Amino acid sequence: MRERLCKNVNVVLTAARTKKDDKVKTSAGIIVTVLLFAGLLVLSAKAEDKKMAGFFHQAGEKAVKEGNDEEAIKQFRMALKCDPNHSGAVFALAQVYARKLEPTSVTDLYKTWLDAMKNVRNPGKEQRAAAKKIKYEMRILTKLVEIEKKYAKKFAALGQSLKGHDNPKAIECYGIAIKLDPKNSAIARVYKRLTGDKAKATADDSEIEKLEGIRIVKQLAFEDFTAKTAGWPQSSKAYCKDGRYLVKAGTRRINIYYRQNNKTKNFYAECEAQFVSDKAEEASAGMCFRVLDSRNYYLFLVSTSGKFGVWVVKDGIKTDLTGAEEHTSPAEFKCFKPSSEIGKWTSKNIISVAMIKEEILCYVNRKLVYSCTNDQIYSGGQIGYCVNGGNSLYAFDNFKIYSAILPR
Repeated sequence: MRERLCKNVNVVLTAARTKKDDKVKTSAGIIVTVLLFAGLLVLSAKAEDKKMAGFFHQAGEKAVKEGNDEEAIKQFRMALKCDPNHSGAVFALAQVYARKLEPTSVTDLYKTWLDAMKNVRNPGKEQRAAAKKIKYEMRILTKLVEIEKKYAKKFAALGQSLKGHDNPKAIECYGIAIKLDPKNSAIARVYKRLTGDKAKATADDSEIEKLEGIRIVKQLAFEDFTAKTAGWPQSSKAYCKDGRYLVKAGTRRINIYYRQNNKTKNFYAECEAQFVSDKAEEASAGMCFRVLDSRNYYLFLVSTSGKFGVWVVKDGIKTDLTGAEEHTSPAEFKCFKPSSEIGKWTSKNIISVAMIKEEILCYVNRKLVYSCTNDQIYSGGQIGYCVNGGNSLYAFDNFKIYSAILPR
């Protein structure tokens, strides 16, 4: 009886195991089938992507033949989006960028292509060849752009030397320079002044002639900083770049820069000044005038917060001429006088000053903001720029000096 019962139990257990194994086999079969189907779908999708990449590549080649580079770039990019390993599309795109003289675009494309190649186990002959061709185009293009920029600077320098006494030839030289280096903002700015900006220049002269409190006689100096040094001091703290003179405040409380040949007695001088530091901070910039040495000069400063100050430093002793300065050390220059004419923070301001005999007149954006008399430094001195405060960086441009007299 006991043996028969054990035998029946074994039969039931065996049947249960068989049924379970059949279910496992069935499930495994279903999973394998699904994976195979998914694989076929992926392969089909990849094949379709490659087919579409081919269509986009053909459309790009057609656009190239028609001379439509922008459309060609669009089509080649679509081809690479469908198939990042399409060697024909990537090289054709590199050629278009090279023709448009865009070395950065070619370099970026080369890096992208190398990244795409990393995902290919065994890159084909065409794919490896495309990488070499793009690299070659990149080297040639970079060298060509360097040469063109070099000659652009030479033509700009020639135009600068002709400016004033032969403007038609100067315009011609700057025109060639801008064709060789179309992204050079400094060259473009001078070219615009010489050609399309004549009306603005006339308006500027008209505004200067109508300044309150003085009478302009004639222009003595003008500097737009397109030349490499423009005769101004050059260092890590002060230098010419992109047609502007950049000045950084150092550890000293006041930093003064000027050209040796800007010395005059009765004058009106102006410049464009702009705060260009990334970090917003209280700083000031403006003009120094009648500078005799490091212990004798006048200052007119405009701050980023919309205030100004005027000082005379005689034998190293500072005097605030506005009477508004409060709680400052003898070596500190802080603006306390507010003015609605001042553009705050990164706004560009035209800062100007006139000194005729002992009369001092200070202007912001050609509006008179302050005037006084002082004869502590009566003889003529140098005229230039000054900055004050922290590690602030200022950009100066369009420096002008005129001889001036008081109105009758």
